[in-house]
Amino acid sequence: MYMGEKEAYYARCLEAMRDPEHTMSINTDGMDQFKTSIPRNLGDLPQCGQHLQGVIEHGQKFVIYRSFDNV
Repeated sequence: MYMGEKEAYYARCLEAMRDPEHTMSINTDGMDQFKTSIPRNLGDLPQCGQHLQGVIEHGQKFVIYRSFDNV
């Protein structure tokens, strides 16, 4: 089952790269929020949390969006 999903994913990526006028393939993923706190591992200092979201538009571009908990 897993291999079928992977094959379909790569087929859609290739289709988007071959025919960008008619097909778009986008993949998004967010990073674990506990790994992106600022400052890291400095004892009892208050931390500002942030979130990183990566977006891939296959055959076009890759973008990272950054947001903070206090915004």
